Amino acid sequence: MSKDERDVFFNGRKDENGKQIDRGLIGIRGLKAAEEIRAVMERLQEARNQRK
Repeated sequence: MSKDERDVFFNGRKDENGKQIDRGLIGIRGLKAAEEIRAVMERLQEARNQRK
């Protein structure tokens, strides 16, 4: 997942006027849950990189 894809996943998308198109993970689950999920994703990416 690229940095831009992660940003959209966690924060959602906005149109050119700044109006929110869809909610991201933070808007749906809350900040604390999003931080926990982000930490798990980072640990998985590190584990994947170490296996290579």
